[in-house]
Amino acid sequence: MPAIREWWCLRLIERFETEGHGKRFAHWTEEARCLTEGTLRPLYRSFPGLTHDLPQHVVASRNRKLSNQALVDFIVARGTDNHIQSIISGQKKSQWLDTFSKCSIKKVPVPLFIEDQEQIDIIYTHLTSILNSTPTHTHSDQIRFIMDVLFPESIICALAVVEHVSIMEAEEKFLRGPVIDASEREHFDSRIKKQLKKSGKP
Repeated sequence: MPAIREWWCLRLIERFETEGHGKRFAHWTEEARCLTEGTLRPLYRSFPGLTHDLPQHVVASRNRKLSNQALVDFIVARGTDNHIQSIISGQKKSQWLDTFSKCSIKKVPVPLFIEDQEQIDIIYTHLTSILNSTPTHTHSDQIRFIMDVLFPESIICALAVVEHVSIMEAEEKFLRGPVIDASEREHFDSRIKKQLKKSGKP
């Protein structure tokens, strides 16, 4: 579908005309066509001062997302696959699997560490593909098994490699959760106060 939508948009741009005034996109050049076809590299402009103009809480949130992207890239590049497959097959012990097995009815909250939903979805999709390629697993609740066992195991393993720390240190960092900048807390508190004031609550 994305390819079809792109094709249709390009056809509209090329052919769209305004009656009596010629083509609306008369500036559509051969260079633009080459850019869309990928045969010409685009020229990017950088604005060095732009980052400094952003609010501090936005910069902090963006930097954390960029840092987490390194973990996502490592996981998707199969950097944790052997570790995850060993846990699924039972060759490696996992405290997350032990907790999961003991609490089959009552769900125990498991930290995500990564907050961005798109990044979470990418990791989940990759872990699902690993689980589906391992026919020996016997976990009926696949979603819960992935999120409560495989997700924390993959993040901790990635943290250890990407940040050059021990597994124990990586686990401690995972359990502490993401580091929230003071500016983000101030921004959040400010929004809450404004909402309470608007609603008339003390």
